[in-house]
Amino acid sequence: MMRLVGVEIRRALSRRLVRALIVIALIATALTAVLVYRDAAAHGVKRASEDVQGAVLTDLWRAHRGSGTLSITTVFLAIGGLIGGASVIGAEWRAGTMATLLTWEPRRVRVAVVKLAVVGSLAAVIHVLLQAVFAGALLPTILTKGTTAGADAVWWRGAVGAVARGAAITGMAATLGGAIAMIGRNTSATLGAAFAYVMILEQLLRAWRPEFRPWLLGENVAVFFTGLPVRQDPGTLITRSVAASGLTLLLYAVVVSAVATLLLKRSDVTGG
Repeated sequence: MMRLVGVEIRRALSRRLVRALIVIALIATALTAVLVYRDAAAHGVKRASEDVQGAVLTDLWRAHRGSGTLSITTVFLAIGGLIGGASVIGAEWRAGTMATLLTWEPRRVRVAVVKLAVVGSLAAVIHVLLQAVFAGALLPTILTKGTTAGADAVWWRGAVGAVARGAAITGMAATLGGAIAMIGRNTSATLGAAFAYVMILEQLLRAWRPEFRPWLLGENVAVFFTGLPVRQDPGTLITRSVAASGLTLLLYAVVVSAVATLLLKRSDVTGG
């Protein structure tokens, strides 16, 4: 088992698209840090606190609003996790290496479980590391041109919790991406299915059956990350708990992963 885990970790980290996504995130972090520093230097703390998220430490996370810079970066990292997870597993089919892998590890259920667990775990770890790098890149501006006022123990617990929940979302996104790629046997199928579901199907369900909204992916992601209720319509709130939303998201990831595992177990791999 551990040998297979090690192989899959090295395989995932060797994917050029995964490395490219990490490099893009680092470049975006560097550019953001430079822009925030220049704006804070030119306009001072008041301008930075009102218009530029980052020069004020507490702008990273505003618990009472469930927002802040961390929420923006989490969205992009979750999308990156979805793409990365799909690429890691989808590329196996495109390159024809899945059949080769199964020649020395024929237990398909184990292969599927390890692959999906690895992409999800790696995405979560990368999320935490990139968020730490992002916060560290803004730290010089915060210390020299901004302020740490309000960053007490309660704020730190909230910020750490937001990063942890964001990591869980990114990990589940990568797992879902990998599972859909395992079902569709390519990366583009995953991206197309994800786009169709989020941008079309969920929008239709919101309009057609508002009572389904507490079970939709978008609403549960919002509640789980922010810890706040989501407005359904004027005067109506979706008041699911963070735990309930997190368990719902986990259930979706487990179900899709189980379907992918079952199909891999029963499919003709060599025949494509």
